Amino acid sequence: EPEVLASALRTWQDGKADSAVALFHLASRLQPEDANVPLFMSMMYASQKRLDSASTYLERGIELAGDDPNYRRRKRQAMLELARGHDAVGFESPVTGQIARTRILRDSLERAITRDSAMLAGLIAEWSGKQLRPEVAQAVERDSTMLATRLSSARAALPAAEEALRTDSAAVAQAMGPALRSYEAFLEAFSDDAETALRLLRRYSLVGLGAEMEAMIQRLAGMDEVSVNELTQAGVALYNDSHLMHAVQLLEVATARNPYARNALFMMCRAYYTLQDDAKLAAAAWQLLQVDPLNPQSVRMMAAAWDLAGNRDSTAKYVALADTGIGWAVTITQLVPTASSTIVNGSVANITPHPLPATTLEFDFLDDGGNVMATATMDVPALQPGGRQQITVRVTHGGAAAWRYRRR
Repeated sequence: EPEVLASALRTWQDGKADSAVALFHLASRLQPEDANVPLFMSMMYASQKRLDSASTYLERGIELAGDDPNYRRRKRQAMLELARGHDAVGFESPVTGQIARTRILRDSLERAITRDSAMLAGLIAEWSGKQLRPEVAQAVERDSTMLATRLSSARAALPAAEEALRTDSAAVAQAMGPALRSYEAFLEAFSDDAETALRLLRRYSLVGLGAEMEAMIQRLAGMDEVSVNELTQAGVALYNDSHLMHAVQLLEVATARNPYARNALFMMCRAYYTLQDDAKLAAAAWQLLQVDPLNPQSVRMMAAAWDLAGNRDSTAKYVALADTGIGWAVTITQLVPTASSTIVNGSVANITPHPLPATTLEFDFLDDGGNVMATATMDVPALQPGGRQQITVRVTHGGAAAWRYRRR
């Protein structure tokens, strides 16, 4: 009997599906209590996108397998293949690609209404009832008319955008529903599978299921095997789907684990700025500058924080620093941890209109908790305006999780 099952598997691998089915059925008759047969059949049908048949045989295989640990690996494989099959079909729906654009349009209109309403109210509060010179009165009238027109246009467009999002959300929920249910069933059986938990979170984000996202973020927060990098990537995905509050929650989990995770800090700053949370943006931007102080993007985040806080002088100061004031513009593109070493790759550019002398960068390599594992220096040669120097910094300490640097 085992030979029949082995022959069925070889025939399937050879691409002879009809013959494989006949052999699988023969193996099932010879070994009716062997859960491997329906589980293999489920995987075969899933690979052919015959998902109803795959589901039927999966149910039979799970029933036969029960709690027998000998079938655990095969059951896991079959359940995951079915979920991925439903996932692939869901992504073939045109609306799956459309919903992100619809959500961005709706959110941009809402933010525009909030922003322009505040600007118009501020304009009225500042100039109403005052005796103005004719040219000032004309400027105020022009600006208020422009804001009122933009507000009227955005408010008129918002109902259609909201209706489009409701329609798209319903369509995506229907298209992705089988995949969501399959992934949920898989995680009920294999609750420690971090990769699938992350994938399901991203599907919830796509569909727009807020409560489900919330629960999955809490679940991931308790899974130590999920890396800071994986949490950051998922946070970026939620941000791109316009789920800003959920993105922030996930990125806060990442930075709580490693407060020097540069990419997580940068995305948190972007989310806080979009949410107009000046206090949290200021704290995150300050921490970002402790990690990546000579990156113009980092400096602009601090400028944005001061801008939200209404401090024009500090805003102008950091904008000037970002433009040319930092001189040596550092961009770190890669952290490569191995078992025996860690490497940082990037570049340094002269963003000023005059030559810069040689300088030295000192890098700290940090573990998951932000503790310094090793320190190394990198000499940067003199740079002409617009000049750029590639840098590589290596230490003989493996597994570093983050970096920070400063100019000596």
